Amino acid sequence: VHGVPDLVAWARGQRTEVLEATPSLLRALTSELRPGEILDSLKVVCSSGEALFGADVMAISEHLSEDCRFLNVIGASEAGQFATYVVQPSDRTRPGIVPVGFASAEKRVDLVGPSGQPVAAGETGEIVVESPLPLQRLPARPRGTHGPL
Repeated sequence: VHGVPDLVAWARGQRTEVLEATPSLLRALTSELRPGEILDSLKVVCSSGEALFGADVMAISEHLSEDCRFLNVIGASEAGQFATYVVQPSDRTRPGIVPVGFASAEKRVDLVGPSGQPVAAGETGEIVVESPLPLQRLPARPRGTHGPL
């Protein structure tokens, strides 16, 4: 597969059921689809890696069957996926940034400030993920360094 047009043709031919893509790739794929074309084999579209906008959801939704599930997720290499938002059909016309959703049942996710205390809604902070499950091991930190990775 070389380039987005080839990827679209390949996905059509394979009758792809699950599509995992960044919003940028979803935009590129959508631009290659024919008007009115429905990707009826798709059962799940999962977006992650960068901010997903309502306009992205609206554009790709024109090419999805009504029973196709659309998920927006957030995760990290060390923690895996830790929050998911299921985009409902009624959300497919929502403007602005699509939420990343709710923490997975086995993980606790907090947004904290420099003091380690939770920040108020709308404030900037550091994402802290806690889990009883083992997280992937990080490489050793170089001597003399500290702070978040």
